[in-house]
Amino acid sequence: MPTDVVDEQDRLNVAVQITPREELEQRASRLQGLMRAAGLDGVLATQNADVFYLSGVVQQAQLYLPVDGSPLLMVRKHLERARSVSALHNEAVTGIRSLRELPGLIVQVGGRPRRIGLELDTLPVLTYQAYSKALAPLEAELVDASMVLRQVRVVKSPYELEQIRRAAQVADAGIQAAREHARVGMPEVELAAIIEAATRIAGHSGILRMRFFGQEMHMGHLLAGDSGSVASFMNSPTGGHGPGPWAPYGAGSRPLRRGEPVLIDYTGEWAGYIADQTRMLSIGPLSPFWQDAYAAMLDIETYLAREARPGITSGHLFSMAE
Repeated sequence: MPTDVVDEQDRLNVAVQITPREELEQRASRLQGLMRAAGLDGVLATQNADVFYLSGVVQQAQLYLPVDGSPLLMVRKHLERARSVSALHNEAVTGIRSLRELPGLIVQVGGRPRRIGLELDTLPVLTYQAYSKALAPLEAELVDASMVLRQVRVVKSPYELEQIRRAAQVADAGIQAAREHARVGMPEVELAAIIEAATRIAGHSGILRMRFFGQEMHMGHLLAGDSGSVASFMNSPTGGHGPGPWAPYGAGSRPLRRGEPVLIDYTGEWAGYIADQTRMLSIGPLSPFWQDAYAAMLDIETYLAREARPGITSGHLFSMAE
């Protein structure tokens, strides 16, 4: 199946990235190797990113991969759309109305499993309980498979590296838009909207997924001047004012000023892959205050490079920097 196809129904000249069948097969094979080492007879993927990784589809669906055999994508909504964009064989994509159908379908593709792995790092308790009840007829042990899924995804194939390169090009479109449109007095959020529009036009879906409970953010952060020192709850060194306490991160209403750094921490995204980068711009040369701050950071970096040794923890390095 070609990697770039055109939606004939809408007859738009828009390329859509389809994960090739060979790529899906290689991912399944590598995951099965990790499953054998972990003593798993099957893995049931339910989280969007994992389902997409193994099927090339994001729909209301779950995918079962037996340790020996082919994957089965079970779709509640929308089956025909899943079949039209997934490179899996048609027989590997089936409809499902109820989780009660899972045991029969699982046995058909991989026999009766003794241990089934699920993504316990992302699966809500009520949803896990629903799966546990539905899978009870199999009398299989349900265990955590989040680590094997992370391990298989951490090694990027040549195909994936190419998607990340294209994601970096999307990110660059946002940076170029910022350079062209930044002006004194413009609110942070106005320049952020220009960057986001440019990246969306370049191919960004507007979605940024994080595999961590309670962590969320927009496509990126734009923080001008002292906004960059406003901390927030995120696992990030930057927070920003944001629009308010309901979304306490990212661009706010603070105006851009001459001679100050404007931090642009945005993701480029293409076909589900992310290129994360941070760039700085200023309107005119940085003021002496900010040049001194930059020189201080270079001093810290030089010090850490000189003092770092094998065996030193990241926490100790952070304390040394402080």
